[in-house]
Amino acid sequence: MNIAAAILLLQLASVPAGEAILKRVETALAPVEDYTVALSIVADLEQVNIPPMDATLYFKKPDKVHVASESFALLPKDAFSLTPSMILKRFYVTEVVPETVAGERVYRLQLAARDERMRVREAWLQVSAERWIIERGELRLAENRTLALEFAYTRVETVWLPSEMRLSFSQPPAAQENSPLLDQKPAQGSRRLPLKGSVLIRYSGYRLNTGLPDSIFPATSEPATH
Repeated sequence: MNIAAAILLLQLASVPAGEAILKRVETALAPVEDYTVALSIVADLEQVNIPPMDATLYFKKPDKVHVASESFALLPKDAFSLTPSMILKRFYVTEVVPETVAGERVYRLQLAARDERMRVREAWLQVSAERWIIERGELRLAENRTLALEFAYTRVETVWLPSEMRLSFSQPPAAQENSPLLDQKPAQGSRRLPLKGSVLIRYSGYRLNTGLPDSIFPATSEPATH
């Protein structure tokens, strides 16, 4: 074990296990200060007609995210903001469960929102104990609606970054039948999420560490309540 690894282990020993796991994910991404990547999006969503489209995703450490596409505002930014710093800022890690999935050691992290006004009330994430990446998860939204996420990765220089992300929206049948959303039109300027469906997003052409300016990223407020 080299000195840097020994120092990291000493630092992680002093924090809760769930936080330590997310810190390992953050360490794996340490070489990345910012990136720009092209997105190709195919959506199959209930009550929302979105043709295949392209967009551009900008990321800057620690958790600045901007998707350049007007139509893409219909989809949740939360899915693109699953950076370790954002997760620790918005959630408590309430439970860590070691598991083996397809022969791979993983950790399942159970999360609870730090602020009850947040759109995402609770969530779980699966983290690889070999590559230290977030492989899949599920976000629980209002009215027991859920957003499941599954990632595929590609090696970009020395780090693993997403090559695909699949989003799946769902809602219990009883909640769908009784949902007031079915009888209401979206308020002007609101971003109502679809009730059911899926979105496949492919990433290509990563450009790392180009020195993206802060002006690219719109100001946001906390917590996300809509």
